[in-house]
Amino acid sequence: MEKMEGAIKTVIQEISYSPEVHLLWQAYDEYRQAIKKWRESHKDLPPVPEVSDTCSV
Repeated sequence: MEKMEGAIKTVIQEISYSPEVHLLWQAYDEYRQAIKKWRESHKDLPPVPEVSDTCSV
C-alpha cells in the first residue's frame, strides 16, 4: 500500500506544472480518507496479506 501511495505522490509531483494539479492532490486526499474510513469500519476483520510485487510461478 505504501508503495502505491509513493507512486501516486511521485506522479502528481512530476506533473505539478499543470494548472489542474490541485485537483489531483484533492483526489489523493479523498483516496486517503476513504482508505482510513474503510480500515476503521473493518478493523475487526483479520488483516489482508500483502501482495508481492514479483510474480513467481
